[in-house]
Amino acid sequence: MIDTALIKENYSRMTDGELIHLAQSEGQDLTPEALTILHDEFLRRKLDTKVFESVADNIKSTRDRKIEQAQNTASNEFTKSIWEYAFEQKANGASNEDIQKGLAAKGLNDESASLILKSLGTTAKRVLDSVDSSMLAGGVICLIGIIITVWTYTSSAMGGRYIIAWGAIIFGAIRFFQALIKKGKYQKVLDNIKDESSNDTIIE
Repeated sequence: MIDTALIKENYSRMTDGELIHLAQSEGQDLTPEALTILHDEFLRRKLDTKVFESVADNIKSTRDRKIEQAQNTASNEFTKSIWEYAFEQKANGASNEDIQKGLAAKGLNDESASLILKSLGTTAKRVLDSVDSSMLAGGVICLIGIIITVWTYTSSAMGGRYIIAWGAIIFGAIRFFQALIKKGKYQKVLDNIKDESSNDTIIE
């Protein structure tokens, strides 16, 4: 709970210059209660209150920016969840028609849902390219850790110390196998897209 009495006492002890500087530099960060008390102190001392106009503008600008950031975050999370849903369904063998119905149930219109379905293959290929890079990086890191361990162990054969590079080995291995699992999923997506296209061709 805000101690308004303490805030009033603190502001009353400040010089005019300190109050003006506070309003100009930190006004937008004050709580509504503290800002009201500061404004009252300005009125009591007959100071120019025009500074509070810019404070109000800064507060509005900050609020609008936070709202925009929250909206962008929500939008990005929604987009991510939509793509994850489409990929998961296609990896499990769902038809385009079923996926489109699911996307519609999530709030997408027909045009947006169709665009996602048409882009599913190319996007999966792009993800696979990045997954291959992650697998390679993970494998190299793990291999470097193993090489360091073996080399230092061999060098310590005469009684010296050696290093077991657990960090590099474990981190590299985890990154490699996570990428491997992801690759399997997106490869399944491409295989199912190919199979569905083949079936459509046969039916025609």
